[in-house]
Amino acid sequence: MNRVYRLFNTLKYIGWTRVLINVFILLLWHVFPLIGNYMNKYLTSSLISCNMSLTGGIILVQIIIWIISILLNSYDQNVRQESVTRSDTYDKLELCKKRCALSAQYFETPAGINAFSQANRGIGKRYSLFKNAVVLLMLVPTLLLSIVPVVRSAKWACCLLAFILGLNIFLSARCADMEYLESVKQLESERKRNYYKSLFYNFSWLKEIRCYGVEGWLLDRYDTVSKKIFKETHKIHIRSSLITASIDVVSMFSKLLFWVYICYQAIDGAISISNCVLLIGLWDTAIGAIEEFRDATIRLYHDYKGVKDMDSFLDVEEETKKGSVQSVDAIAIKKLSFSYPAAKDKSVLKEVSLDLYKGNCYLMLGANGAGKSTLIKLLLSQFKVDEGAILINGCHDINQLNGIKVGYMAQNDPHFSMTVKENIIFGAAYDEDRLKEAMQKAGITNLIESLPLKENTLLGMAYDEGREVSGGQWQRISFARLIYNQCDIVILDEPTASMDPLAERDLYCEIKNMFHDKIIILVSHRLSSVGIADKIIFLEEGMVTGFDTHEVLMSSCASYQSMMAIQEAISEGGAY
Repeated sequence: MNRVYRLFNTLKYIGWTRVLINVFILLLWHVFPLIGNYMNKYLTSSLISCNMSLTGGIILVQIIIWIISILLNSYDQNVRQESVTRSDTYDKLELCKKRCALSAQYFETPAGINAFSQANRGIGKRYSLFKNAVVLLMLVPTLLLSIVPVVRSAKWACCLLAFILGLNIFLSARCADMEYLESVKQLESERKRNYYKSLFYNFSWLKEIRCYGVEGWLLDRYDTVSKKIFKETHKIHIRSSLITASIDVVSMFSKLLFWVYICYQAIDGAISISNCVLLIGLWDTAIGAIEEFRDATIRLYHDYKGVKDMDSFLDVEEETKKGSVQSVDAIAIKKLSFSYPAAKDKSVLKEVSLDLYKGNCYLMLGANGAGKSTLIKLLLSQFKVDEGAILINGCHDINQLNGIKVGYMAQNDPHFSMTVKENIIFGAAYDEDRLKEAMQKAGITNLIESLPLKENTLLGMAYDEGREVSGGQWQRISFARLIYNQCDIVILDEPTASMDPLAERDLYCEIKNMFHDKIIILVSHRLSSVGIADKIIFLEEGMVTGFDTHEVLMSSCASYQSMMAIQEAISEGGAY
């Protein structure tokens, strides 16, 4: 039922008028050959009887049909291309929507990645499936109208045509199945090839590749994977070509046999010359329709498999979020344990328990691999906990709630190639006063005033009219986004790693003052951030070994004391 509903929505997105025009043109393409055969018959009769007026009329009609065909072909290409583009766009929108709806956990497994890769191969196939199904339906009357007159003149031709049709369907199904199975087998190789290609499309990675001088090495790996794909694909294509060629040889000999028979009948006087021309034309039309039936069947099979793969991904169900809260007053983390799907035997977090309250700022510290980023991902609902719970306001599971606004800034905060205004409001309702306030509090008013189109200036170098700004200015823009969107929870996952300690401290102080009535969670490795937080969350090997103020932890947590001593030694040694 979902498949029919999605097909309906696809056709609706393309536009019913456009779809009907496509169907009508397909109908004409299948009618014109039949009309042409009868035109040839009457033209032959008029020439034999020397009826010049009839001959001229037939030629005039034929010219009109040719002109209509040329105009239709031009119009058909435009309508068909627009329909395909709209179909592709709709499918991509649906896949993007589904990917956003699924948790990050789904894509942490090879099965999830494969499902998404296969779903992408189904883009545009739904409309193609519909179109090829229409083609097959239209071929049925074409075949009947072609075969009936042929069978009347030669009953044995019915068995021959049935044999050719059955052979085409059986062998084409075999070809389609082989090609599909091979394409599925090559999914991993294609992902690997696309990954190598992406390395050269990302400017940040390309800089490092050039520094190490490994362009040739990576290109060789890309070429090796590509050749492997080409080799396997070539084998399938050769096999399919041989099968198709064998079918075409059978069709050719059947055509030759029928031509000899019909010509002999005409010479013998059993049928007229005009009927001979008609039957030869109808035989060719029937064989052409059978070959088109074969090709449409192969395309239909591939389309069906592509749609099935895409629907399998779109039908993936995860537990839906049902509840909502007016505000986030507290977060209770209760005996939380977690392992990543790809490494279930290794616990990243072990029985973590924390109570976080509105109006407090928390600093999360710990060595690399202690579990800080994983805990942040769970707070962002990117993953579901294995054991324990994260409760909002003491009673609502965070994974069951809609509408919680979380302001998040990370070390590698994305730079969106949008206008300054779009970067800040980020899809929220536009409010001019709120925008100006956010820009002022983020300290970017002077920057924006210096830009050619002020807040309507396009940022980034992805487009010709784009304007690039510094890394620190990008961070300030992200800060303005936090302010404008009035988030319930503010999480900063080392966004200031490139700043000096004093600049980091100043920014964190601004954030604390600005979001004084929210829950603020900071992640940092630096000593300069310690004095800002109301409480420190100290993680070691996935466990919370300290949760208190800096002063208390300095007197009660040996690991925390050790880390602080190292930080102070580095600072005094001039590391900064």
